[in-house]
Amino acid sequence: MADELVDESGNSLHFAFVEMLFALAIAQVAVEAADLANSSSVAQWLEHLPAYTHLVLATVIIAASWVGWGSSKSSKSPIKHVFSGHFFKLLVDVFLVVCYFIIVRTVETLDANGDINPSANPEVLWTMVILITYFIWDLLTKGRPSFTKFLRRGWASLLCAICAIVAFMYLPTKSHEVWAVVISDVALMVLVVMFRAMKLDDFPDLGKRHWLWAIFMVVFVALVSIANRLFS
Repeated sequence: MADELVDESGNSLHFAFVEMLFALAIAQVAVEAADLANSSSVAQWLEHLPAYTHLVLATVIIAASWVGWGSSKSSKSPIKHVFSGHFFKLLVDVFLVVCYFIIVRTVETLDANGDINPSANPEVLWTMVILITYFIWDLLTKGRPSFTKFLRRGWASLLCAICAIVAFMYLPTKSHEVWAVVISDVALMVLVVMFRAMKLDDFPDLGKRHWLWAIFMVVFVALVSIANRLFS
């Protein structure tokens, strides 16, 4: 019997199981988008815009996470039994994908009159939870054996977790204005893409090639400031 759990093709069951969850999550985006499109008319596109930007945000989060997770070593970790660090990694991965599901399922829906009640609160809250989880994950896996190792690759999750907390504090999550929600969703998209751009850089090289995520940072701060000033 093999030392680690593998499927018939020889892939780690950790990878196969979470891969299936990712597929289900993005499929749910398609289901929600189809329901929204079938229930909307051309005349309602502006009113329903927050629901569309919500789904675009969910797609960006899931797709970016899939690329990052699929290229990581932890995605193929061998799980021999439940009392192991690798099983804990699986639980964290499952928790994150569940968070992605929650973001998708909290999309604005149409009431009996075909109207929606836009709100950015669900996606702002759960994006913050996701990015804080990324930071905790990096802290546990990269913080040992040395702080230098964490600083090289974990600084991005720390900075983006702080940005997510700032977004939760200052974005107009209580507003039901269409453009308040749209701007908030776009700000979160920029934050997620910024996180992935930061992951391309090691901390010692920041002085050489940090322009890409620096641009995203400026755009993120600008969007949060605009939304806060106009709708809070």
